[in-house]
Amino acid sequence: MVTTYWKKSGQPMLIGNEDQIAAWQNDASSFIWIDIQYTGMDQQWVGELLSSLNCNALAVKDVLRTRHPPKIELFQDQTFILYRGISDVINELEYNHQQIGFFINDRYLVTVHPEHSMGISQIIQLDSLTDYIEEPMLLALKIMHKSSDTYLSNMLNFEDELGLQEDALLAGEGERHMAALAGYRIKLLRLKRIFNYHQQMFAEFCSHANDDKASFIQLSKHEHYLTDVYERFERIYSLSSLYYEMCSDMVEGYISISSHQQNVSMRVLTVITAIFVPLSFLAGLYGMNFDNIPELHHPNAYYVLLSTMFIISFALIVLFKRKKWI
Repeated sequence: MVTTYWKKSGQPMLIGNEDQIAAWQNDASSFIWIDIQYTGMDQQWVGELLSSLNCNALAVKDVLRTRHPPKIELFQDQTFILYRGISDVINELEYNHQQIGFFINDRYLVTVHPEHSMGISQIIQLDSLTDYIEEPMLLALKIMHKSSDTYLSNMLNFEDELGLQEDALLAGEGERHMAALAGYRIKLLRLKRIFNYHQQMFAEFCSHANDDKASFIQLSKHEHYLTDVYERFERIYSLSSLYYEMCSDMVEGYISISSHQQNVSMRVLTVITAIFVPLSFLAGLYGMNFDNIPELHHPNAYYVLLSTMFIISFALIVLFKRKKWI
């Protein structure tokens, strides 16, 4: 599906399809946003359409691939951005991601993606969309800014969930929450990789703000907004790293507490065993079936043995208490 947003200078924006592209090409003073959702479309036709707009051939191949790391490339008369967008939010840490390609010129913006895009849908609903059409770079940054809003708000909401998990661990309910924490770590690790790509990409983008190579799109004019998007992804990456470390610390803390409790239990059992070993030895010694055990025929042998066993037990208990083992 191809949706176009065409605007002549001083006139209202017109929404249409690929038929508007020819009219835009014939009017050098007009601007256009071409949004291509190519699922179910002939990719060869999409490639030919992009080529007719002078899009770089290798960039076209990258945008039509199923997966490719986010990146930015500056060409002579065009900027290409490959961005990891959102088609749907499952929960705070899970998203249905898709890659979105941005081809940006001083007169047009082309967005290419396989599925519905949340960021693009949010921009379309803005009343100020007609003003952004004449600023293709700003429009692209606005779309990515909307995605970063979704990421950031969900990451901040997840902080409350982490607080609940921490309270549960302190309350001794860690056994039921360990699986959830392990799952959070896996999801956060995946998000960290995505956010790290975006952070590095926008850092590189900011470094080109005043380059002559980027002057055709007047990137320096949008430097403030570009920096804002970069700082958002830097913060999102920092939060994902922080939450990953917090989950790891909680898991390791619970394991350490469990290990300590197990050591305490083993120490108590060891002390009990140490007390009863000499008593079991004496009981076994005098329980042997030999005729000639002189102590067995002593009139007070029973009381002497019990006293000996009591003294041994008492002495061991005193020794263990002094060593603070019990």
